[in-house]
Amino acid sequence: MLEFDQYENLLASVVGDDHSPRFPDVWFLGFLDEDEDEITGSGYVRVPIDNDSETWEYDAELAAMVNLDPIDGGTPTGDDWPDIHGVVLFDESGQRVLTALLLEPFVPVEDAPLGFDAGAISVSFGLGSGV
Repeated sequence: MLEFDQYENLLASVVGDDHSPRFPDVWFLGFLDEDEDEITGSGYVRVPIDNDSETWEYDAELAAMVNLDPIDGGTPTGDDWPDIHGVVLFDESGQRVLTALLLEPFVPVEDAPLGFDAGAISVSFGLGSGV
């Protein structure tokens, strides 16, 4: 089993200033439909998120890297967006790197901005605080 500081170092190798060169300097946030395909719709674009310590910080209580500031998720400019069933961080080549499926789908509303409050996005490996 990993020691607490080893787990933090493992997460820091993926997210934050000390990330491995195998991970991008900028993530691209995207959304998935019920078939786990990337959604399409008027105004949909992947949103860039810096992969640095200005954006992410380790939260020992959650045993996860969390976003420090709110993150914009884009704004549907039409009513053609499907329900959102998942959130993805893509790399610059479009490869899915981290995926989180939602327990309940989110229904986007035309002209209502999507986003995440500070601390709402967490990156972990599911080991929880019992590390």
